[in-house]
Amino acid sequence: MSFTLRAVVGAVSVCVVVAGCNRRVFEYVEPTCGPTDIKDVALADARVDIMLIVDNSASMLEEQAEVARNVLNTDGSCPIAPDALGDFRRCDEAERPTVCQFHNPSPEQLAGPLRSCGFLQVLAAFDTDFRVGVITTDVGRCDNRIPEVQGGEALGFRPQRGCLQPDAPGGRRFIARDDVDDADAAVRDIGGRLARTLDQIRTYGAPSERGLDAVDLFFADDTDRDASCAGDRDAFVRPDARLVLILLSDEEDCSRVDDSGPFSCADSEIGCTPRFAEFGNDVCGEDQTPHTRGAGSACYDTVDSLTPVAVYAERFRRLKPNADDVTVAVIGGGVPGAGPDDDIVAGGCDIGGDGQPVGGCTPLRGTERSACPDCCLADAGTRYFALARALGGIGDSICSSSFSDTMIDIASFIGAVDVIHFTEPPSDTGLIFVRQGDVGVTRLSGTTCDGRDGWVLLEDEQSLQLCGSARPAPGEELIVRAPLPGVCAPPPLDASDASTD
Repeated sequence: MSFTLRAVVGAVSVCVVVAGCNRRVFEYVEPTCGPTDIKDVALADARVDIMLIVDNSASMLEEQAEVARNVLNTDGSCPIAPDALGDFRRCDEAERPTVCQFHNPSPEQLAGPLRSCGFLQVLAAFDTDFRVGVITTDVGRCDNRIPEVQGGEALGFRPQRGCLQPDAPGGRRFIARDDVDDADAAVRDIGGRLARTLDQIRTYGAPSERGLDAVDLFFADDTDRDASCAGDRDAFVRPDARLVLILLSDEEDCSRVDDSGPFSCADSEIGCTPRFAEFGNDVCGEDQTPHTRGAGSACYDTVDSLTPVAVYAERFRRLKPNADDVTVAVIGGGVPGAGPDDDIVAGGCDIGGDGQPVGGCTPLRGTERSACPDCCLADAGTRYFALARALGGIGDSICSSSFSDTMIDIASFIGAVDVIHFTEPPSDTGLIFVRQGDVGVTRLSGTTCDGRDGWVLLEDEQSLQLCGSARPAPGEELIVRAPLPGVCAPPPLDASDASTD
């Protein structure tokens, strides 16, 4: 399973990069004739803001727990000890810590000894300046609908809409790479903090999951959010960082941009009772029982009233100056495609005897599974997978018995490089040639990946975007040949011909 995540390489001279400076990517950039210089190209740390959007409805208890279990492996089977994440910062010193053998890990290491590691252990092994924050799919005004079982006074009032979820009442709202160097041991425990954040989300959110709205509202300037989290967005988001959205849900998205109804106290999904005011929640004040109005099935029965996914895709592209700096990974309702190399496709799913997702079940459509024993474990996440395709991402099935491989793949591909900058524009863009190992990489039309495999020339005519499986995994060989002005006349190469060398 691959995830299209983006890192930017600094300006690349006409050179051959040899082993010794950074094992993450071996990049070969050559003119199409004449000798080449041999130089090391240092790769700057990639900056990435990672946001987990977690379905907090009643059916998500096991899935939330599975993600939390795969944040950090503490059973000793991972060769990167939980307390050694900060040691990767000292891999350039004369006396390298033992863990540095996995610094910027190779594909073989990722497929071998690191396969037993957790998400943060693999993420920390790369030269990646990351942040991880968590929001929920609940966007109603009335938070903590059932406070006495959601934590009550122990967890306190926990606003959802537009708010990052903290690791403890009044605690920190996201983890960061720099936390591993903090003098406070509690802050350094980024795995424990992220796991506690997920554990405290609980499953008493709205029955209509609005993951796309949750992202949209978090980044919007005019979102009516609780005063306690008014600064969350600006504290978390860095203008020069890539943005990775990881959506986790077992139902279909029910988002709609029109705010004439979703934020009204008469709206079915945000009703709350006055007695909740003692926990700080007196926004709506309607005397009604939570969850008795507006069953989740309405999201399936009135699908035509939902805002098209394309609208959200365009909004999210505009979150960054370069649209390709935003990508999506989905863990949702899906099953393997028909072909042996197909990715997961949207569909209702259950867990098979081998722990893998299988289809053929009756859709839940917002119905509680206890009332429908033959229903799927998860409904098709059609809208979530459509967003991933539109933004160059891909996903995995929430019906897998373990998310371990999925979380490792997400972490490892955050460290992969998929943009190559030339020192100057090629003299003839039609003669650019890209090869990954012994296989030529097909050229794509347009300026964005749009879920396809190959390479495209970005709008500045000086950068290549590698899409899908064309991205080099850490340690893989990549050859790029381009005619640069003043070097020499290029031979007649057809860059789209995979057999051309």
